[in-house]
Amino acid sequence: MGINKSYSFDTTNFFKEFNKVKENVFNTGISDTKKFAEPYIGGYSFIHIYYRPLTLIKELSDSENNSSNNAADSDFNDFFDLMELTFKEFQNLPSIELQTTGIQGGFTQNEHHYPTEIGKNMTDVSMKFQEYSGVPFQRMFQKWITAIRDPETGLYRLSKYGLKHYSISLLYVNTSPAIGSSVAQTRSESVEFACILTSMFPKKIDLDKFNYSQGDHSIGEVEQTFTCNLHWGKKIMDRAQEFVASDYFWKKIDKAYNNIYDNFAGDNEAYNAGEVSFNNLNDKDDHTANDK
Repeated sequence: MGINKSYSFDTTNFFKEFNKVKENVFNTGISDTKKFAEPYIGGYSFIHIYYRPLTLIKELSDSENNSSNNAADSDFNDFFDLMELTFKEFQNLPSIELQTTGIQGGFTQNEHHYPTEIGKNMTDVSMKFQEYSGVPFQRMFQKWITAIRDPETGLYRLSKYGLKHYSISLLYVNTSPAIGSSVAQTRSESVEFACILTSMFPKKIDLDKFNYSQGDHSIGEVEQTFTCNLHWGKKIMDRAQEFVASDYFWKKIDKAYNNIYDNFAGDNEAYNAGEVSFNNLNDKDDHTANDK
């Protein structure tokens, strides 16, 4: 990402308002801060899969259901839409800690610490989805993983070799409840945190759900672990705000309001939704390039 303002978000307006009331030391300033700020409320997040490898989509989709040979009409593109629609949980964002090393001095050997290194320390993310009768998640994750390595032979099965041919990239956005506003500016300001995950592919074929225990009739969910690279910062935050302010995103919200759950991501818009591009935000541009 380079050395810039990438890892700091704009808090100018908040502290500008805070300066007007900071002399109030009683009740932790709640009576005054509520005039310009709401408390952070969790529980509003979504994902958008913006890079979908064409090799994976075309070669692993059911040819009988994709007579047009159009990637937008394929099973795997529909599966990525289903991941966006039934996304239920996102875990493993790390706590990033600055590492220090101490130097001892004096007769008492008192230590003085200095910063030495820092790292994101994130290689995996866990996500949960709603499974359905017919187990589409089970079948598609199995296709995806066994194409990367066949469990019988240990070999790679796709026609083109390389990470960009079997991995996805997605935007993860955490917002305030104001994400439901019909006003684009309000939706833009609702973004609390945004990151992109690149070089992302699943690791687990979960057969546990098919075990049997008498009297157990639980509704199935799918928890999947993905290998990925984490990137976040001001540029990504800006793009995320553009994305949620776009007409493309509002159509998703509007459909939900009207109980219209048809093709949730549309056609080719899924590759570059709302004309907001996420390319060139990761460390290596070639990953988000077309994999033809």
